[in-house]
Amino acid sequence: MSKSRNAQFARLPHYQAYILRFWQEPGAQQEDTTWRFTLINTITNSEQGFASFEELVAFLANQLDSES
Repeated sequence: MSKSRNAQFARLPHYQAYILRFWQEPGAQQEDTTWRFTLINTITNSEQGFASFEELVAFLANQLDSES
């Protein structure tokens, strides 16, 4: 998305845009790998890390609740 388009959406009262990064961290055993997640807010450039998918979903649900 272009910066001008992002700026256009940023003026909307309930607009959020994130870049999602995710990766697997290896454990002691191959089956012990753990998924990690990071969201980067494209408006503020702030980053939020999550140790599990459930934490990521809870954060997004909270964002939706606070925007309503």
